[in-house]
Amino acid sequence: PRERWTYAELNAATDRIARALADARVGVDDVVAITGHRSAALVRALLGTMKSGAAFLVLDPSYPAARLAEYARIARPAAHIHLSAAGDLPGEVAAVLAETLRTTLVLHPRSEEPADAMDSAGDPLNVEVGPDTLAYLSFTSGTTGTPKAVMGRHSSLTHFTPWLASEFGLSASDRFSLLSGLAHDPLHRDVFTPLQLGASVVAPEPDETGTPGYLARWMREAGVTVAHLTPAMGQVLADASEGERIDSLRRAFFVGDVLRRADVQRLAALAPNLRVVNYYGSTETQRAVSYHVVDPQAEQKEIIPLGRGIPGVQLLVRNARGEIAGIGEVGEIWMRSPHLAAGYLGDEALSANRFITNPWTGEAGDRLYRTGDLGRYRPDGEVEPMGRADQQVQVRGFRVELGEVESALTSHPALREAVLVVREMEGGDRRLVAYWVPSDEGAEGPDAAALRAHLRALLPEYMVPSAYVRLDRLPLTANGKVDRRALPDPEAPSRALLVEPRTATERMIAEIWTEVLGVERVGVEDDFFVLGGHSLKATQVLARISRSLDVELPLRVLFETPTVAGLAGAVEAAVAGALTELEGLSDEEVAALLAEMEEGA
Repeated sequence: PRERWTYAELNAATDRIARALADARVGVDDVVAITGHRSAALVRALLGTMKSGAAFLVLDPSYPAARLAEYARIARPAAHIHLSAAGDLPGEVAAVLAETLRTTLVLHPRSEEPADAMDSAGDPLNVEVGPDTLAYLSFTSGTTGTPKAVMGRHSSLTHFTPWLASEFGLSASDRFSLLSGLAHDPLHRDVFTPLQLGASVVAPEPDETGTPGYLARWMREAGVTVAHLTPAMGQVLADASEGERIDSLRRAFFVGDVLRRADVQRLAALAPNLRVVNYYGSTETQRAVSYHVVDPQAEQKEIIPLGRGIPGVQLLVRNARGEIAGIGEVGEIWMRSPHLAAGYLGDEALSANRFITNPWTGEAGDRLYRTGDLGRYRPDGEVEPMGRADQQVQVRGFRVELGEVESALTSHPALREAVLVVREMEGGDRRLVAYWVPSDEGAEGPDAAALRAHLRALLPEYMVPSAYVRLDRLPLTANGKVDRRALPDPEAPSRALLVEPRTATERMIAEIWTEVLGVERVGVEDDFFVLGGHSLKATQVLARISRSLDVELPLRVLFETPTVAGLAGAVEAAVAGALTELEGLSDEEVAALLAEMEEGA
């Protein structure tokens, strides 16, 4: 159910949460795990935790239980705030949390909260926090197979808001969309920036965000004016909203992956009042980023530049000698800012490797963060991206360490070795491809579906490869390292076994697949994910089916039946169900329904 909260009500409700945590001796230097979804209750949980002086860690219920349990083992939370609408915790996660918890709070939708839940809890807590106090933990993919916990500090959560509001005209009248991933730091921009401005935070219905066309309709109806998006989310928004307009949307800040001029132009057609800003940063840089204001018509290259640092932030490109690179010289990008994260929890060696004291000043508070990204200066002083210097990649706005996926893959007992690569697809999309060697020489080993299921139990969906290639042995260089350039391209499904579409529905779905996946032909038994599909492309497929047949299917349908034949069956069943529903209506009810549809049109 939709909820509306005033600042006074939110203040009282979050004071009560802070007081409850304090009564359980939870405060500064403690971690509070929050399990929930995008909602008003999530905002309450975040703000209540901050008021207590504790740091928050958001556990996304869509992640595998094994992954969440690992987060809990590393973070050792002192308290847990559970949003009731998110459902029960998996037993594995609950067991790990129970080892360290001092208290558990349950937050309900407003309609289910006790009558006094919005009453004042008395005087606010007098908690002292400084710029270096731990504010949150946010996990990223790790090279060793274990996720890394980035220790976020308080300093950057407020420092850049005045400049941001002045530079881009943000104010209390704006309405910010709550769309960012729960487990990642862009969520902070969705929540804390509007709260500092006195603006509104608007959350979508949690079960509807994957429904094709929903986001554009919701943004328009909710009057969203400011959105933080990944390039992949922007693509889905523009694709699922063909022919629609979001006149209210006037600012879109992109972060997390390469932004392309064509994607900006498509979004600008959807929102004619839009001004687009490309951010560059990472979890470790907190909200210290570089920025480039995009002019869709003036951009000369397809890839949008990373820009230059916001006030107090420098983007430094360093060559192999550690010196500042010249114009056009490719080097590694380092971020200089007093507002970088504190480092990685429990990993001093990695922290020392990635966060260093500025070698040009030697001052302890003057730090650089080594991003691992390659870039080069343009003549105007801005930086443009040039790929990665290591095995870390960005996939649909998420950071993925290939080594972590390889480690999870080789935990399958039938695999001896595995290596991952990223294949660049047409249109700039990236596809994770896994190459593996069976434990028993000559054995066929598990099929792609079994390996995919194995990884989905351990990793978030965005880290699961779309293609799996069995090899007798991995190719090696003269130095004995895996020769990634010698790995073969994944084979397309055998065309000799291709079963042509047999019905009009199957033909239409096959045509949509060829367009979305960029393949020449699709058989009715081909697997969507083997052909390179993923969740965002699945949303695009369902959006096009909805526009063609006026049938809306939930995203899970394509995961449960990932073939043309299976999806066609789901479409025909939905159509049949709608007809059956109409047959049960009286003539008066049909007439009223038609009148309502005409009025909506």
